[in-house]
Amino acid sequence: ERVLKMMDKLRMGDPKRSQGVYNSPAHHEVVERVAEEGIVLLKNDTSHLPISPRRQDGTYKKILVVGDNAVRDNGVGGGSSEIHSFYNITPMLGLAMARGGDVKYKYLPGYYIDNAKDLVINDDWESANFENKSVWDNTSYTQAVENLVMYEPVDDRTPEEIEKDLNERIIPTRKKYRDDVLKVINDYDEVIFVGGLNHAYDVEGYDKKSITLPYAQDELIEAMADAAGEKLTVVLVCGSAVEMPWIDKVHSLLQLSYAGQNGGLALARVIYGDVNPSGHLPETYPIKLSDTPTEKYGSYPGEIGDEGHRVCEYTEKLMVGYRYYETEGVDVLFPFGYGLSYTTFEIDGVDACLRQTSDDGFEIEVSGIIKNTGNRTGKEVIQLYVGSPESDQPVKALKGFTKVEVRQGETVPFSICITKEDLATFDIDKNEFSTKSGEYKLYLGTNVRDIVYEAKISCKIA
Repeated sequence: ERVLKMMDKLRMGDPKRSQGVYNSPAHHEVVERVAEEGIVLLKNDTSHLPISPRRQDGTYKKILVVGDNAVRDNGVGGGSSEIHSFYNITPMLGLAMARGGDVKYKYLPGYYIDNAKDLVINDDWESANFENKSVWDNTSYTQAVENLVMYEPVDDRTPEEIEKDLNERIIPTRKKYRDDVLKVINDYDEVIFVGGLNHAYDVEGYDKKSITLPYAQDELIEAMADAAGEKLTVVLVCGSAVEMPWIDKVHSLLQLSYAGQNGGLALARVIYGDVNPSGHLPETYPIKLSDTPTEKYGSYPGEIGDEGHRVCEYTEKLMVGYRYYETEGVDVLFPFGYGLSYTTFEIDGVDACLRQTSDDGFEIEVSGIIKNTGNRTGKEVIQLYVGSPESDQPVKALKGFTKVEVRQGETVPFSICITKEDLATFDIDKNEFSTKSGEYKLYLGTNVRDIVYEAKISCKIA
């Protein structure tokens, strides 16, 4: 019904409907702005970012770029939603575009990903993906191939002779790729690692075995951090949380996610400081897989059912994502809603007000002021969480947020309004949403853990 209503609203069945325009300069501006505002600065404890393209003597730096995602086109969907953009700016291309030909860049893969459909022969095999089909992780297997037997299904069941050439390729091991980076890493002024996941891992219809970075990236990042120190910037491209055992050794960390066709240029503009990052995490990053609710409640990987399929029961119920971590008080790597900036902010003068809007309706407004106490213009996302009076509800649930731009040294007002309907929960017995009377707790902050204001408001529902 919702799809049909939208189609009708867009007049998709009207033969006189204008076809409009696509891939226009205005569209390019939108996708780049969306990418820029979605990049999350996760760590910058030595204020190394943003980096300058020049050395102190005015000469241009040499920058080493490492990682498959620096040159991989991730700007496609999957299944029925798959689309192909007219162009794709990878991080490597974006870095070059952002500072022209003055900065000297060098690219090294750092780790190996097999994209070929041909059989790969290697003295020390690495785990490989063939057409997005997952195979064993951390496999080490030595094999001499003498015969290759091919089978192909045919509809008429008539025997058919099949020939297949065996293509041999010698692939360097992960140690060779890693050593290539470590041999030259000290010859460069900056090191930018762009790794993470790809659509072989962030994909539909596939359960992950872990939240560890694939392709031995953890070992590579740790080795680069030991060698490069503060001049290493790690950029993660992924659509889901990953473990980061090297986090204490890395000083500069950005979350790019799948940022679309202009994502590489957006990343470069953030790294060089043309754009101040203002993205915030849409999920919690746990420290390890065993900290997650699926591990806590034992719902994954489930049991084999009567029909031979694996069945998972969602026994965590409402305690999904940040709701679980907050209710259970579990330590996390990065909390829901987390995101840093190249500047700093202070929130003050916060107050909450309950107003009756009709005989059975009301709204709650939380307002205050925010000051930019840093040295550049930036944007902050102010978030409002609410705790329900019902004992079976999470201790905090996001109910509203606003993104505010503040110039250096300036102070601007903000407000977040929520209504009676925003406080509604689903009543299983009545099979409907309803708002309960009682005392609600309000939490205002810049993420679910960094709370700067708390209040209690009593609501009486007729």
